[in-house]
Amino acid sequence: MNQNKLFIEEIKRFVENGLSLNQAIIEMNEKYGKSPMLISELYQLFAKNPYILTVKEDLDSVVYESLLQGELQKAKTYYGGLVYVAELFELSETYVKCKVEKYKQPMIDYKFTA
Repeated sequence: MNQNKLFIEEIKRFVENGLSLNQAIIEMNEKYGKSPMLISELYQLFAKNPYILTVKEDLDSVVYESLLQGELQKAKTYYGGLVYVAELFELSETYVKCKVEKYKQPMIDYKFTA
């Protein structure tokens, strides 16, 4: 599992268990090299959207999509939102775009042949 997924999973566990991030911010910053602002933003994202806590697969895709939608609501362009999310996680815009598009695809293919 890559560092971003581990980082997201750890924040998810904090929210699920109702733990405070006060001391953990310093530890996560040192462990994952992520900014305290990002750590706090993800914690708030999980706390405000409890449905995200139920996601078992592709949690990172859900987080990228949620952050991207938040940026679009701030009147940013789609590309600007992709750049913002990619920079937060030190990823390429293309990677984030692919993860978000994969998340948006329906899980079941309804093509039938007669």
